[in-house]
Amino acid sequence: MNIKIVQEHQEKIRNQRQKQKEKLMAQFMKQTKETHHKQATPSPVAPLDQLEKEKKLRKKQKKEVQNLQKKLMQERQAVKELKQKVKQSEETIKKLKYDNWNITEQLSEMERLKEEVRKLKEIVAEEQAKRANLAHKITQMRAEKEQGLKAGKKMLELSNQVKQLKDSNASLRHKLKNYELLSHEEYGHLKQEVNHLQKEVQIYRNIKDQTAKNPMYLMKYMKQHMTSDHLPDLLTLLEGFISTENLQHFYRGRNNVFYLYMRRVNLLNYHLRKREYLYKIQNKHTRHTAERLGYLNQENNEWIFVDITENDCTQIYPVKENLSKHELKVDTPVKATVQEGKASITVCYPVSSNKPIDKPEKQVSKSKPSKEYAYFGPFKVLIIGSRFLSEYKKRLEQHGCLVETHNPYEESYEILKGKISRSEITLICERHVPHGIWDHVEKKQPFVNVLKKDSKDLISTNTYLTLQRCELI
Repeated sequence: MNIKIVQEHQEKIRNQRQKQKEKLMAQFMKQTKETHHKQATPSPVAPLDQLEKEKKLRKKQKKEVQNLQKKLMQERQAVKELKQKVKQSEETIKKLKYDNWNITEQLSEMERLKEEVRKLKEIVAEEQAKRANLAHKITQMRAEKEQGLKAGKKMLELSNQVKQLKDSNASLRHKLKNYELLSHEEYGHLKQEVNHLQKEVQIYRNIKDQTAKNPMYLMKYMKQHMTSDHLPDLLTLLEGFISTENLQHFYRGRNNVFYLYMRRVNLLNYHLRKREYLYKIQNKHTRHTAERLGYLNQENNEWIFVDITENDCTQIYPVKENLSKHELKVDTPVKATVQEGKASITVCYPVSSNKPIDKPEKQVSKSKPSKEYAYFGPFKVLIIGSRFLSEYKKRLEQHGCLVETHNPYEESYEILKGKISRSEITLICERHVPHGIWDHVEKKQPFVNVLKKDSKDLISTNTYLTLQRCELI
């Protein structure tokens, strides 16, 4: 408000000075024009009185001009002073503006401080409420503390009693431990011997009871515990049991059982020593070049003979004629003669039948009738693959074989070496084995069969054909 009044006052003074300056300038210019006009106009010869009057008038005018010049100088001095005052006023205005800015800043700071004071008052009120609440809680806690002290005294008394009981219990345990150690030193070995003898007595009692109920249990026991030292006694026992009634059990087909066992021993002899040459079967009466072993397949309603006589390669021939007395079926093992690129089927080997062929009597549950398969014999078969191994094993066990499986992705090759040495023939499912398997298996061996395709029927067929190729059946 003060700044506005000062500015209006300065503006008023400035306007008055400007008007006075314009008025003086106009008066001076008028007098100057009159003087020049009088000097320029020729005057007639005037009398002396008139000249004197003119002189006086000139002096008077000169004085007036001097007075006007003095006034002009005074006015200029006044203008200069006014300028200085204006300058001072401007400086004062600037100072007042600065003071006004400071005051406004102080006012805003005061407003902010007022807001902070208001917030602090609210915080103080909250703290006071909290303090009152805490004071109330403290009073409650003091009351609870007094109650807790009373309960603590009781707990302390109980803990002392518990401690005393623990100490007495520890001492009693120590005494008991010493007693057990002393008794164990005196009677421990006797207890072990008694337990061992009781276990042996129980085992023999179980064997006696099971043998009385089922004499076949004795055979299982003999299989588990019989060694090569018992073979002479076993053979003597067999000789005493041979009669015309049970002579049929000592023959399998045309050959004597012991003859077949000897052939199996000759075949397994390869696994007992390291050989630098491939194993070859000495008896070649079934290895005529024209006769081939394989199985049947069907493509485009035409029969095809798949030759697997040589294990390292597989040949396919179209079937020219069926000279056997059996109906042709897919995946059936057959023997054929190959001439001019065509096969003539001479023998069919059925792997399934209504009744088992040359299969020993076995108790079968009547509640679960199932399909019966041709009996191959208790040959040890190893199946190498990674899929359907349990199904293949079950199928070959239905043919009477003793089957062992090996998954090369889960089991090591060291384990495989032991399994091969225990087996009589080896079947390899080529589609799901790694290539590294061929570093551990010689696929050109006659007892090794590599299956390009595999299924339950093909596993059964190739097992039969491999046994035929090795002249085991």
